[in-house]
Amino acid sequence: MVLVSEVKLDGNSRLVDTAVQSLSEHWLSVQTPVSTDPSSWLPFWRLSALLLAQIGLWSQKTWEKWPDVLIDFGREWSVPARMAGGELLYRDIAYFNGPLSPTVNALIFSVAEPNLASLWAANLFILAAYSIALMWLLSQVSSLNTACFAVSVFLALCGFQQYLPVGNYNWIAPYSHEMTHGLLLSVLSLIAADWFLRTRSWKALGLSGLLFGLVMLTKCELAIALFGGVGVIAGMACWDDWRRGQGRRSARAIGSFAVGVILPGLIAWSWTAGTLPASEALFAVLGSWTHLFNRELTNSPFYREVMGTANWKESLASIFGWIVIQGVVLGVAAWWGRSSLSPERDRRRAVLLLLGLLIVLATLGPFLDWLSMPRPWPVLLAALIVLTGRQLLHNRPKTEDSQGPDADVQKVWRRTVLRLGLLVWAGLLLLKILLFCRIFHYGFALAAPALTLVICAGWDWWPAWLTTRGRSRSAARAGVLALVVAGLFSHLKVASDRLELRTISVGNGPNRILAGPRGKLVNSLLADIEQLVPANHSLLCLPEGAMVNMFSGRRNPSRYLNFVPADMQMFGESRMLDDLRAHPPDWIAFINRDTSEYGPAVFGIDYARDIRDWMIEHYEVRQQTGHDMTSTEPGYTLLERRTDP
Repeated sequence: MVLVSEVKLDGNSRLVDTAVQSLSEHWLSVQTPVSTDPSSWLPFWRLSALLLAQIGLWSQKTWEKWPDVLIDFGREWSVPARMAGGELLYRDIAYFNGPLSPTVNALIFSVAEPNLASLWAANLFILAAYSIALMWLLSQVSSLNTACFAVSVFLALCGFQQYLPVGNYNWIAPYSHEMTHGLLLSVLSLIAADWFLRTRSWKALGLSGLLFGLVMLTKCELAIALFGGVGVIAGMACWDDWRRGQGRRSARAIGSFAVGVILPGLIAWSWTAGTLPASEALFAVLGSWTHLFNRELTNSPFYREVMGTANWKESLASIFGWIVIQGVVLGVAAWWGRSSLSPERDRRRAVLLLLGLLIVLATLGPFLDWLSMPRPWPVLLAALIVLTGRQLLHNRPKTEDSQGPDADVQKVWRRTVLRLGLLVWAGLLLLKILLFCRIFHYGFALAAPALTLVICAGWDWWPAWLTTRGRSRSAARAGVLALVVAGLFSHLKVASDRLELRTISVGNGPNRILAGPRGKLVNSLLADIEQLVPANHSLLCLPEGAMVNMFSGRRNPSRYLNFVPADMQMFGESRMLDDLRAHPPDWIAFINRDTSEYGPAVFGIDYARDIRDWMIEHYEVRQQTGHDMTSTEPGYTLLERRTDP
């Protein structure tokens, strides 16, 4: 990028075009991707086995420490369990996402037991399938070894770890299965789009559309990003067909894509319309799409903090600071490799450079916020999108003959189109965390594709460009490796400290987890429930605590599982209160919860006052431990319904 910035704009734009074209051509030139011929896939399957071994090792190291003991994951367990027991989504269970993930998990619970062990097994399979599919996809735009390296870093950082006091931000116990299911379907859809790019088969684009339609039944942010990625790949392929006079073929493929997109939603709506009015069924199936423009929700402190707009000046300063730090490291690496040396001496110098950079970064470590290291990724991806787009403009194939003189150009063009599609996909996924890009929190899923593409760019594309300038590939990779190692160490150190706190056993057998300090409070509550609440009585946890229902085996009679501010903004307090009046629980477990991340902090005081008044009128306290219901400090209160309010 320095090369471009030093060009003086004197009215002759050809200087800029030449500079950018040169940078694009060489920056983005990579090794030959893995062959699509199954007979030559032995290295791919060997590396797939290596990824599976890593999944096994990380599982063993973090076993039973994945979910949060109270927040979010109880919904992910409870909703499919209730569906497997005969209740219907949207009619009997209020839900704000698409129907795909709870339906998949309900089918699993119908075949296996509705316990955590069944969910762990399913999620490990999802993670393994995503990792292998992503490695294949990345190997089409970089080398196979680099793709495996990138996915390995993803597994280490995103697959199993805990970076925050509240868990649920990993692939084994995600706060929302829509994220993990949706990303797997997204990768498969992109693979099908690449198949269409190579073959122009309408079946390939139809399959991509079908998978895209399934993603639309998860979360809107995933579908928007996938539309950008598939749109680039399919759009460029169709444009190439129209340019060659093959418009009819493209029209047929686009039609098959449209049918594939519509079909899953149409089936889901038809199924739901059997139990709800047609209009309500439509809004239910649309899920998170209906809340996309909910200003009260998107302007809440929680979502502004997630995006980084709560303090945008601080966010921009952090982005700029990390651009400088990483730019200095990579600049030193490029300078270090400026001399022409023998391969042996070159490798030796690269090792010395790596050690020196690691020492410097370790010295600076205590003064840097390493969890903010990914902040510049949106900027980097935007730059890569521009460079890749420029390369497409300057490397258009003239013929479609895969055996003629234009065959190599055609292959490079297809690979570049796929690369552009992947970059657009990964970049759009970062919109929700645009000014606060990170691995922890939502980044475990939203930043995962960006993480792997950034590694591919640093390990393959950037060193390839430097070699055309007489610089050392080994030195360039030493700089990249220093940043990767520093990022891995800093993130895993935080995660290790969090996991070490998870020593309290909650639940039994296949439902056992290891929790942090809050596990003591939950165990005390479960003991009181076992002693006071008959097994056939219903129990509602306020404002949140579906995990308690599942651990205790007490049924929640309400359509609603959570009563935190975000849920009330989506469903409305009056509707939730009407449901409680129609289906009052026998018991209420009020678990103190600080919800200040959403703005209002205390249930019944800062929000949900009408529900609290109803609860006080109709229920009496039977057990109170810790702080009372007016506090955000740890504590719980068990209340039983009065016979005569």
